[in-house]
Amino acid sequence: MTEIYGIYAILLLISSTITIYLAFYSWNKRLNPNAFYFSIVLIAVSIWSISEAFEMASLDIATKIIFSQISYIGIVLIGPFFLLFTMSYTGHKKWLKNQFIGLLMVVPIIVLFLVATNGWFGLIWPTIIPTSNQPGAILIYNHGVGFYVNTLYTYILITVGILLLLQSIIRSPKLFQKQSVIILIAAIIPIVANAIYILQSSPIPGLDITPFAFTITGILVAYSIFKYKLLDIVPIAYNKLFDKMGSGALVIDSEKGIVDINDAAKQILEINQKLIGKNVEEKLETFNELYPLDEIESESKKEILIEKPKMMWLNTQITVLESEKQLLGWLITFTDISARKIAENLLKKSEKEYRNLVDNALVGVYKTDLNGNILFTNDAMAHMMGYNSKDDFEEYKSYLMYENPGDRNYILNKLKMDGIIEKHEVNLKKKNGDVITVLLNSKLEGKIMSGMIMDITVMKDAEKQIKNSLEEKEMLLREIHHRVKNNLMVISSLLSLQSRYIKDEAYKNIFKESQNRARSMALIHELLYQSSDLKRINFGTFIKTLTNELFKIYIANQDLIELNIDVKEEVMVDINTAIPLGLIVNELVSNSMKHAFPDGRRGEIKISFKQLDYKYTLIVEDDGIGLPKGIDFKSTNSLGLRIVNSLTEQIDGELTLDNSMGSKFIIKFEEESYDENL
Repeated sequence: MTEIYGIYAILLLISSTITIYLAFYSWNKRLNPNAFYFSIVLIAVSIWSISEAFEMASLDIATKIIFSQISYIGIVLIGPFFLLFTMSYTGHKKWLKNQFIGLLMVVPIIVLFLVATNGWFGLIWPTIIPTSNQPGAILIYNHGVGFYVNTLYTYILITVGILLLLQSIIRSPKLFQKQSVIILIAAIIPIVANAIYILQSSPIPGLDITPFAFTITGILVAYSIFKYKLLDIVPIAYNKLFDKMGSGALVIDSEKGIVDINDAAKQILEINQKLIGKNVEEKLETFNELYPLDEIESESKKEILIEKPKMMWLNTQITVLESEKQLLGWLITFTDISARKIAENLLKKSEKEYRNLVDNALVGVYKTDLNGNILFTNDAMAHMMGYNSKDDFEEYKSYLMYENPGDRNYILNKLKMDGIIEKHEVNLKKKNGDVITVLLNSKLEGKIMSGMIMDITVMKDAEKQIKNSLEEKEMLLREIHHRVKNNLMVISSLLSLQSRYIKDEAYKNIFKESQNRARSMALIHELLYQSSDLKRINFGTFIKTLTNELFKIYIANQDLIELNIDVKEEVMVDINTAIPLGLIVNELVSNSMKHAFPDGRRGEIKISFKQLDYKYTLIVEDDGIGLPKGIDFKSTNSLGLRIVNSLTEQIDGELTLDNSMGSKFIIKFEEESYDENL
């Protein structure tokens, strides 16, 4: 009999080894709540089995009782943690809170207290009787109230766990049903064995075969862990992932029956849960063109257009589900890509319109690499370069187009430095050797040059003609100004000759003043034909030249009169303003030189001409005797002042006189804008 006990002890140790290994394996995956609770269950079973093994191997009664008490540490934990495991496994995690776990542990703690105090109260084992007088004989434990409370409590918890497993089996896809069934069987076997022990139906009196049953349970659990990845893929994880997928998904079994449908599939296809168990080929004609399923080796992807429940595009994928080359079924996933297809069609339409626009453009469009290979061009570019079609032109090398190879080097260096070049003129050679001038815009992105060219050969020829015409016009205008100047000088000379025959000094002075007026206008035309701008003259130069000539004419003793001219180097005035303004200067300066300093009087004549923005100020002043008192310079009979007043009105100027110290004429005006076409 002792040998049989040894065999039982060895079997228990084998069972313990299995459960300890599984507990260690599960503990390493404890970040998964399922694995954590499952590892505690296996640890509890291991404690029970090891304690029973040592109890069986012990010879004296006291030692056996101690190991029996130790076994209760595992016994009381099995029920609570089995329930926690099944709740986590089947998706009832909302109950897995510290308060609930603490409540579950109240009864186990009380039972452990009763086990520890059994010697005083006998609530677990009122009596303990050996089956024989032999050393190591099995002890028969009569059970007390504490034992039955723990047994009932454990059975209730395990029963609830079994019910949760049954519910999971019913609801889970077939892929996970086998896993749940194995766990259920593994849970039932120790319960049956324990019931046999409690009912005293064991073949050997007093022998609790429950720990032996756990050997079978351990084997089944090991099979489930390594065969079906119990702790890696569980139904609740599958369900959460399956339902929260953005894509529609159908799980099909090997008989082509619909096993599961996720929420996205229900919405996309407008179907419901009632289709589960139905044949997919009969109920969902949407996927008929993807079948037969049997011909799919591992995976198939396809974009399809369906008409029911509405017209839409689906991106579908069918994956074959196999285990050890045994067909389990298929997973069909699909996504509504109607918006993307519409966008793609619009993009294709836009690209087509863009290509039509580019091909029909009047300017050449091109794209080349840095080696001169033409990657893209339009018809206008090809025709511009003398080719019949862009296909022929794209076989050409872009660097052969340049009349001067140095132009291409300049363009490449400019692009590498700035990334872009705009409105650059360059000469290109056509297929027949003719040279055209183009306006080039280009940019560099990476190693690709792209841009546009416009043939401006005709425009450049027209520019040359216009330039030649303008040069001819300028020559003609210079000639006209030259001739006008000469004619005015002739008039001045004639007046000078004529004045020689006049004896009366008054009439002679009239001729002399007219001569100076003609000379003043001649000087303006002389400055015009000498200037680069045929429409404007440097009026500062005019004033200096004119006043110096008048100074020589009217001032006999130049040591007596000081002439000060305050004029900026360049003050440009339009010819339409310059002629009347020149006559005004002539009249005012002449008047000062003739009348301001009689009888050899010393004095100073100042002339100032300044510009501020578009406003001009001319000042002619002297410190001579001034105008006679009481004279109105705006209505005087003096021809010179009448000319000054008239010409000031002609240029829309304002004439004022300061007669406090000699005479000081101030003329302010704004130069008008003159229409060159008039």
